[in-house]
Amino acid sequence: MEVLARLYQSYRGRTIADSIFSPVYRHYYFLGPSFKPNSSGTFQAIQEMKINSLGFRGDEFTINKKKNHLRIITFGGSTSHSGNYPEKLSAMLNKKHKSKYDKIEIINAAVPTWNTTQSLIQFITRAIYLKPDIIIVYHSINDYKMDDFYWLYHLPEIDFEEYGGFLRNHSQLYCFIRNKVIVLMDKIKISLWQRDVVNRVYDIESFSKREITTKDEEWKTSTQVFKMDMKHFIALTKFYGIKTVFVTMPLNHDPKLDFWNNLSRAGYAYRNFEDIVKKVNLYNSVLRKLSVEHNILLIDAADSDMNKNSDYFSDLCHFSEKGAYAFADFLNKELDVVISTPVFK
Repeated sequence: MEVLARLYQSYRGRTIADSIFSPVYRHYYFLGPSFKPNSSGTFQAIQEMKINSLGFRGDEFTINKKKNHLRIITFGGSTSHSGNYPEKLSAMLNKKHKSKYDKIEIINAAVPTWNTTQSLIQFITRAIYLKPDIIIVYHSINDYKMDDFYWLYHLPEIDFEEYGGFLRNHSQLYCFIRNKVIVLMDKIKISLWQRDVVNRVYDIESFSKREITTKDEEWKTSTQVFKMDMKHFIALTKFYGIKTVFVTMPLNHDPKLDFWNNLSRAGYAYRNFEDIVKKVNLYNSVLRKLSVEHNILLIDAADSDMNKNSDYFSDLCHFSEKGAYAFADFLNKELDVVISTPVFK
């Protein structure tokens, strides 16, 4: 069976390192798990996801922007992928502003699990060369994991030995079964203890989970890193003449929601719900303050009706299809300030 698994994966052009992640991911220096060009898969085992030749989710686009096109790049984590709001926003903006532009092009530069530090690196190393007119930054929930706090004192490594034991590093059959289990776990609802058992057997989440406390001092440090990342976005976009838009993050506050189950499904197992809400509110406050200090457009989704409708969410923070449409519509109305007059570079 191992020989057959290796032959099958070899035919598909996939190494064991590729199999550690899902078919749409590759592990790149500094960025971590990123999208593999010309691949396809699913998000949360439900939503089909197509990756273009440049490694971004969505249709193909030319590196050089065409005449009379407006280019917008969105940055974020999995919350930008749930319901695929950038695609819906693109359709709305093109319909609304068709008299001003031949096309409004939205490039989705968000990647699930990413925090602001990774998006900033994505902007500096890749997205900035696409010469966007506007960028939209929608972050916070992944910064709660404090990956950016970790990065302050540790250089990122590309060493697959850190991701598991002997079978994970040497068996295609093990990786094949493990990936099927991951998809199955996302398709069915299982309890927290059942998920914990599967995680212990297959070591599924250990590569992204760190034992991190939520002491006030660490919160303070992590918030400072978040603030500094956003200041870097502001400084770079002003230097290159790019308009910046910050969006605060709404959360599902439905008391009927099975929070512990949904938190575990979202990768926040064993963490306190009140802590997450408190921390995300802190990040939102940082964005509000920065928008005033630096004259940045802030779309305050966290202070909108998004928080009041649980139908907009599939869990704590990810949008349902209905929520993604409502979110895109909300942004569509608020973006008039930066799209009112043509800006070309």
